Amino acid sequence: MSEFELNYRTDLAIPIAPIASVAERTEWARSRAQEFITASTLVAGAADRIEAALADLAGKADDDSMIALLVSEDASVLAPLTIYTTAQSMSDREVARFLSTPATLLPPTGQTTQTQHLGVGFSSTLLESSDEVNYSTRRWVFFGESSTVTALLGPVIPAQAIVLVEPIAEVILEASRAVDFEPAQDPHRVTRLLAMTEKVGDKWEI
Repeated sequence: MSEFELNYRTDLAIPIAPIASVAERTEWARSRAQEFITASTLVAGAADRIEAALADLAGKADDDSMIALLVSEDASVLAPLTIYTTAQSMSDREVARFLSTPATLLPPTGQTTQTQHLGVGFSSTLLESSDEVNYSTRRWVFFGESSTVTALLGPVIPAQAIVLVEPIAEVILEASRAVDFEPAQDPHRVTRLLAMTEKVGDKWEI
């Protein structure tokens, strides 16, 4: 995986590194949450929720991805943003499987997107369900000459609260870059993906 340089506001995002030891990540999460809340005005109980989220994500993080916990302005909404750079370009089928999942309740809402360093890409917003709990995710794919950058925001609960953290993710992706990533010059691929989402009931079958 290529190195990813994350640019973010320290009052809205907390980068997370993998920590194998349960005791170490529990202590890190407690310390980092306290450090974060001293500089912010948050809703009641936010510190405990941030601490729990950090401890959970530190156990899931690995060296192949970049994970940050996004925190809405008052910390009423927390959501992980996971960014991954593949070693080689993803196929159309792999892209389709990433942009939609069997858990989605409605056809994905797709749109083209573009950032300064990652170039033109495609994004989908999904309403999903698992164990009778509805949640939302947003997914981005940026196509490179020899690799692909993907980003996943969520799960976000309640689903409609994704609007409070989407802008944070968009700003991060706009300002960040993958080392040695060269955006591909293939607008037709993005156009094809957009056309698919405009078909009612499309199952992303490529």
